[in-house]
Amino acid sequence: MDDNETKRTVRTFALASFLNDLGSDIIYPIWPLFVTTVLNANMAVLGFIDGLGDAIVSMSQAASGYVSDRTKKRKVFIWLGYLLGGDLKVGVRPLAVWQHLIPFRVLDRAGKMRERAEGCDGG
Repeated sequence: MDDNETKRTVRTFALASFLNDLGSDIIYPIWPLFVTTVLNANMAVLGFIDGLGDAIVSMSQAASGYVSDRTKKRKVFIWLGYLLGGDLKVGVRPLAVWQHLIPFRVLDRAGKMRERAEGCDGG
């Protein structure tokens, strides 16, 4: 990889990271209100969905880190992570019941696999 391509890759990932974090930071404060008020879920359901999401983060980071270390491929996990993370931000609004939220939350949290791949050495 030449120097210009490396700089372009870094800039692209920096922009993707910034936009993803911006979207998450906008959603985070209103997330509990959305789940409990709009989707009529109780606090136990909110805790279940968030706990499931945290469990998925741990599993996806471990799996993606292992595969990334074995294959020496990092970009695919980073791009896949941003793609999965974007699903929640786009797909949640039209939902009518909290049960439909679970796949989007799982995909969003599985998208955190990119953090393990980003932390690895190499490219």
